[in-house]
Amino acid sequence: MPAGGQSHQIGRTFDIDLPERLSRANECVVHLVRTGDLFLERIIEITQQHGLSGLEGNVLSALYAAGEPLPPHVISERLLVTRGAITKVLDALVERTYVRRFAHQQDRRMLLIELTDAGLAVMKEYKPDLYEQSAQWVSQLNDEEQNTLIALLKKLQPSSTLSD
Repeated sequence: MPAGGQSHQIGRTFDIDLPERLSRANECVVHLVRTGDLFLERIIEITQQHGLSGLEGNVLSALYAAGEPLPPHVISERLLVTRGAITKVLDALVERTYVRRFAHQQDRRMLLIELTDAGLAVMKEYKPDLYEQSAQWVSQLNDEEQNTLIALLKKLQPSSTLSD
């Protein structure tokens, strides 16, 4: 047990002796994953309250954040989903009149996607609800702690893509 009597173990370690650093590292990852799962569940609830699937909400958010029309392949790359998945969700969003497809002016072979007024209206309702929930999640942390959390999470992100 570490100094101060705190255990860094969430549960059984399968009756094996692990160095403290491995046990602590595992606890960090377990808490990150569990917290991420809890946040994701609530994000999905908020998205569904606005009549959107998770991917529809992400596509509208990507277009909203870009502030300009985007080609489908760029949306696909930004959201890390296949082009086929993007095509399917764009079909649904076009049908609901949240986005429109149109040909690029210089290259008529390329399509661009933009938010419609209806899509923008959904985003103006959806985003504040999502941001309010985010503020509630971190309300137990002061500004300095929130900045520290952001820095630590950014620091961990590149290492999560490394493999042996």
